Amino acid sequence: MKTFHIEVKNKTGLLCRHKALGAFKNVQGTREQFLTFTTQRHAIAEGFVDLLVRARDLCVDPRLKKCLAQNWNDETGGDDPNASHAVWREDYIHALGIDGVQAESFAGTRQYVDTLAELIQSGNALGIAGAILFLEHSTPPEFTCLQKTRDRWFPHLTPRAKLYLDDHIRH
Repeated sequence: MKTFHIEVKNKTGLLCRHKALGAFKNVQGTREQFLTFTTQRHAIAEGFVDLLVRARDLCVDPRLKKCLAQNWNDETGGDDPNASHAVWREDYIHALGIDGVQAESFAGTRQYVDTLAELIQSGNALGIAGAILFLEHSTPPEFTCLQKTRDRWFPHLTPRAKLYLDDHIRH
């Protein structure tokens, strides 16, 4: 019998079957589609650190609290603000020539951001833990799908500009 952890990992692997991600994985998406997707993805990425902070605040298990603190440290760069995933994301967005912060969000993107904010506000520890688990498992296959199209349309990105996607794929 599969463990819950493995089952979640297997289900999130199905993300690359999504029409847009599948096209990017097969390097079939256009440059404009890729930039639009990346801009919308940028808008939803902000909430992950907030999830970690809320989970850490709600957590009573010292071992789990330590794991959440380590994950938060990885996301924020700890003592090195240049190692922050937010900084890497901004480097990436800038290298692509887009400004994700000022782009108008699609309705689905706004709904995702609003749902995440409601979950954080609710203090539902189990729901927050589920969201973290899902995002930790879904991001690597999602970014793997994006990587090939990124490299097709933006072959001259520096290693620093590629770091945001590439680091999330590695772990």
